[in-house]
Amino acid sequence: MKTKGIVLSLFIISSLQARPLVVDAWLSKVTSSNAGDLELKNQAFCYIDDSGNIQGHNINSPLGLASVSKVLTTLWALNKLGSQKTFDTKIYIQGSNAHIEGGKDPIFARRSLYNMITQLNKMGVHQIENLTFDQNFYFAPQAIDNSSHAQVFDEINGIHYCRPYAPRMEENKYHLERYLNVDQWKTARIRISKSDEDSTGTRCLDIAARTIWEDYFLKRRSFPSLTSTPLLSIKKIKFSTKNPFVKRGRVQAGTKVLNLKSLKLIEILKYMNTVSANIPADLIFHSLGGERQFRVDMAALLTSIGYKDKKLFISGSGIPLKTYNGSQWTRTVNRMSCHSILKIFELMLRYTNENKIPVFDRFHKPSETLKDKITKP
Repeated sequence: MKTKGIVLSLFIISSLQARPLVVDAWLSKVTSSNAGDLELKNQAFCYIDDSGNIQGHNINSPLGLASVSKVLTTLWALNKLGSQKTFDTKIYIQGSNAHIEGGKDPIFARRSLYNMITQLNKMGVHQIENLTFDQNFYFAPQAIDNSSHAQVFDEINGIHYCRPYAPRMEENKYHLERYLNVDQWKTARIRISKSDEDSTGTRCLDIAARTIWEDYFLKRRSFPSLTSTPLLSIKKIKFSTKNPFVKRGRVQAGTKVLNLKSLKLIEILKYMNTVSANIPADLIFHSLGGERQFRVDMAALLTSIGYKDKKLFISGSGIPLKTYNGSQWTRTVNRMSCHSILKIFELMLRYTNENKIPVFDRFHKPSETLKDKITKP
């Protein structure tokens, strides 16, 4: 399988200056006799010289972005929502019934759900007859724990899949039934998957499996505020777009409301970019409106940097989208030229400077970014 993509070092964040020595190291690597299937014509690198000109190799060729895509997702989210945006989740409780009103939290994973159980237990809630949840509640058990290349194990169908992550209500229901019924924890297992490359392309491998009970108390080591005696059971769970405890914008009398605060967007983006987390990036992309809304919201920005390709961006993480037409698979990836990406970084620098956001807190450290690209082409 031929490797294509942009090798874009984040040294441009700290030094928009002459060609760094690491570029020479990369060129030496890809032109060596042991470079394998890494073809120079399918690669690009770029930098800004002392005169402010963009230099490099293949700088105007649209190539696969991979996780550099997260920079565009970051810029889109900051421009549209602001750095202080939160994604709070609210649980409405009346008697033995409850409703989850989601806030599109892109990192509502297992730890968040364990905290929800802890808070419900503190309120004296240990059993719920009927629980509903809405379309804005994203429960992605693997959103935080997975590595940058981790994908998802579809526990409903028993298969691994590698695709841009998007919330599915049937998945939410399935996971809630397992994670909110503590009596199942000692037999129900979680799974973490990792994408890998072989001769047939991308596949997903199961790299870890433990019981939910084991996972809970593993998490509790780092977060001792979690209750030591979790207890909760749910009789019936279903999806509902309507909150049964709110009428004409007012909460019904006798309804208790548990508000689970999320991190601020800037902190979520910091995590997403630091570990190159795919699932949060895709959930942010989805919550903002996906591919079509990206083209609308970013049209002026993309025009300002001279980019005209209307099909450049199909996922927030850079994970490819695979479709099957009955006879063959088609692989679609985010694409952009190295020249355009540098322009995007300039816009990001302008945003962070105007809003006094420390750039180094938001992205990979330069050495980490380049290390994997150079040693593992």
